[in-house]
Amino acid sequence: MWRNANTAAGMWDINKYWQMLTSDWKLDVALWNIVWVEQFDKFWTNPDVWPATTPEDIWNGWWAYTWFWTEVETMEIFSSSILDNWVTPNTGARTVTISWLLDATYAQMPNITVTLNWTTAVSLWAQPYLRANRLQIKSAWTGWKNAWNITLRHTATTTNIFAIMPIWNNQTTIMAFTVPLWKTILINRWSMHMARSGWWLWSAKCTVRHRPFWEVFHAVKDITITDSQWYYFENNWYMVFNEKEDVKATVDVVSDNGTIVSAEANWYMITN
Repeated sequence: MWRNANTAAGMWDINKYWQMLTSDWKLDVALWNIVWVEQFDKFWTNPDVWPATTPEDIWNGWWAYTWFWTEVETMEIFSSSILDNWVTPNTGARTVTISWLLDATYAQMPNITVTLNWTTAVSLWAQPYLRANRLQIKSAWTGWKNAWNITLRHTATTTNIFAIMPIWNNQTTIMAFTVPLWKTILINRWSMHMARSGWWLWSAKCTVRHRPFWEVFHAVKDITITDSQWYYFENNWYMVFNEKEDVKATVDVVSDNGTIVSAEANWYMITN
């Protein structure tokens, strides 16, 4: 059974699994030729895990990720450096875009671009948000990058930190996310790596965890990596995460201080 689908490029034939009948399905998705499918590559590193501080999630804030909350508040953003500022002359970041914003119903909201005011918090205005986890520098002064860490958090409950952009990175991508309302995420590739500056034997035990709406986090992948064996998962099937599910990668145990653990995943997000 064949059907037609509206795409950004016009009308295309698709099969009963809603796959486009073209020479390269992945290329069509990457070129946004299919309006109901988006592709993502998500990655990040926890740069300093110690046995005494595990479990730690993989993000730049260390320890447990602090954005999985049930209440909504307005948000604010600030830098740790006076060089990240709207005033010229300066060397740091000037404007930053916040994306993957979810409202109280978990619906995905439009991106917001704000102008930084160094260490003074800048409001994202009156709209309250439940989630957010990506920042990208849109403009900067002569240094062409953020001079220091940039933090996004709730305005009143300031311990609810949603993202920390590392120094000079111009973007923060965190190995944790929430599936928006009316969306499904299909992941077919995960990889996890570790390193230490001393280059002697070490190991880490990690998990991929998800939390269905109003439940607790379940481990769906149990992963052990060493200095000689990293973790890679890829096949023709998918790990399926439904709307309102929280997903994260956690470092449960490490053998040595100063362990660096990185994770990366590729996925499709489809509109239900």
